[in-house]
Amino acid sequence: RMVTGSYDGTLRLWDLKIGVVLKKMEGHRTHDSWIFSLDFSSDSRMLASGSSDTTTKLWDTSSWQLLETIWGGFNYSLAWTPDGTQLLLGGNGVDPTIRAWDTLTWQQVDGPWKGHFKTIHAISLNSSGTLLASASHDNCVRLWRFSDRRNIAIFKHSGELNCVTFSVGDKHILSGGVDKKISEWPISE
Repeated sequence: RMVTGSYDGTLRLWDLKIGVVLKKMEGHRTHDSWIFSLDFSSDSRMLASGSSDTTTKLWDTSSWQLLETIWGGFNYSLAWTPDGTQLLLGGNGVDPTIRAWDTLTWQQVDGPWKGHFKTIHAISLNSSGTLLASASHDNCVRLWRFSDRRNIAIFKHSGELNCVTFSVGDKHILSGGVDKKISEWPISE
């Protein structure tokens, strides 16, 4: 099975073996709501979806019912911490910050992480949840220490970035963007 988000503001649950839509969810449905990001919780019990309707929706994956709505910002990117205690949201050019939400209370944890000045298209945590990488249209990958939210490295790319991830073993960050290049950046904690 797979879930997709669409420019029409819907989520679709697909059966990949037979290629049919099993369920269509319309929680982001307004006249111009695009779903930019999806991410499953580490236990796969919840799916978060971020949209241009300035909400992040949380879905129960057993019933596909809407559980919660987080208001505020165009959430272009989402990432759950490995332990599932926080959901991180990356914003657009109006609010190019990363915000953390406590998954028990759905309240924001402290203030936003600031550093980028354009849309944050991707965020990723390393496997232990101690480091976060963010990729932005400001041509930078920023590496953050999760414990104190401190920006500890900046990697300059030759163009706007669309994706970022940690390598297996968490020794490198990989990023890609509009320049059609994949860059590899060595890291150390």
